[in-house]
Amino acid sequence: MSVEPLSIGVFAAGAILILIALIGGRSAADPAAARVRRALRWGLAVAGAALMAWVALPYLTRHGSPRVPASTAQAPAASNPEVDSVALASAQLTACPLATAPHVPDGATASLEQMNTARSAFQSYDAATNAYLRCVDSAVEQLAREIKERASPAELQRLEAFGSSAHNTAVDQEQAVADRLNAQIRAFKARHGG
Repeated sequence: MSVEPLSIGVFAAGAILILIALIGGRSAADPAAARVRRALRWGLAVAGAALMAWVALPYLTRHGSPRVPASTAQAPAASNPEVDSVALASAQLTACPLATAPHVPDGATASLEQMNTARSAFQSYDAATNAYLRCVDSAVEQLAREIKERASPAELQRLEAFGSSAHNTAVDQEQAVADRLNAQIRAFKARHGG
């Protein structure tokens, strides 16, 4: 039995996500930032474990499938192999550069320069996130066009759901950073009477 390179790549991507979650980031002084960072790390770990399980499960549950006599095999099934749109999309999304969230300083102690730097960093992060979203949406749309003729409607729905999930996760992560930054800007303004 040969292992497809795509399966190996998806399994490795899952392992990398778990590794990033385990070694990811320093602790934040702000309790809210620490909670968000911890939630993101858990999200990465769960996503990594899901990818690894998704690839490994068929190999772990296969106890020796019964052989089907050649006379009962269906010819159309051989000419129309099953398409795994999520695996294909996962591989294509590795080409989409994921934005790295900027550091958000503590507004109660930060200088004006630090707050301005954080605001500029967030604007860059926003632009990078928007580029990532365009890349994800484009990759999923292109893949849907490519596999449209050979994929089942259910598989195309899985692809659409996967693309929506990747898109929405990036939006949610950016919103969490924006909320943290806005809270620290309010704290900074309160400290300076603004």
